Amino acid sequence: MMHQPGNGTVARHSSSNQIMSPKTEATIRKATQPDLQVGLICADGNGNRIRIDRIDMDAARDIGTVAYHFVNDELRVQEGIQERSIDQFLKQGWYTAAPGRSL
Repeated sequence: MMHQPGNGTVARHSSSNQIMSPKTEATIRKATQPDLQVGLICADGNGNRIRIDRIDMDAARDIGTVAYHFVNDELRVQEGIQERSIDQFLKQGWYTAAPGRSL
């Protein structure tokens, strides 16, 4: 018998009572310019992951570049640094995880 909290007993909860995220909540989505920040991990459609190392932005001309490294499963650097304009980077179709989620 399960007792309700507040009457001097402790409620017991089973794993089936865990709160689930709504199905409409996107956990992985395409990266957009506001997402870009140093340290962000992104993945492409094949599961290749990168870590953004540097973002250079020229606000006056609304252009910039993103520098990144490919990383392995342990998030260790795999290749030399790559650099692309922000537009090129976003057109490559990188994905990012929702806050608190991982790729």
